[in-house]
Amino acid sequence: ILEATRLSASSYGLQPFTVLVIENPELKAKIQPVAWGQTQVVDCSHLLVFCGWNKVTNESIEAYIADIAEQRGVSTESLAGFKGYIDGAVLGLDEATQRVWADKQIYIALGTALVAAAAARGAGRHEFLQFTQAPCAALREPHRFAVSSVRRLQPGAGRRVSVAHHPPGQ
Repeated sequence: ILEATRLSASSYGLQPFTVLVIENPELKAKIQPVAWGQTQVVDCSHLLVFCGWNKVTNESIEAYIADIAEQRGVSTESLAGFKGYIDGAVLGLDEATQRVWADKQIYIALGTALVAAAAARGAGRHEFLQFTQAPCAALREPHRFAVSSVRRLQPGAGRRVSVAHHPPGQ
């Protein structure tokens, strides 16, 4: 599921979101109230939380372009036109519009994750939910939730998905 999400389509391939993978029962219990009390939040083995970036920066676009160049074995200069296109299309948006755009990219990735989950388990019942911004903001406060490890999936074909992994006991 995570690999499919990592390779999911998004506008410009930028993937302006982070996926949190939460296995820790205590952390899931803290999330449940802000997920409208849904029981599947604490009953599931792995809770995936998709968090959109609040702002796309020049630095994040430059890192993305550098990743593409490395993956393809080309220079970043050869991708200057593509970077300029992204800069003009995304950096020209105000923060609120960038947030809406990022949220739309999450729906694409979530759809990919749902299809991958269905394929992995066969046709069946998969319960998923959408969070508001509040849970993602709260999860970025590690001192509140004892978050101890963060890892980034290895980029493939120039695509990045940030993943924070929270195993039981952490």
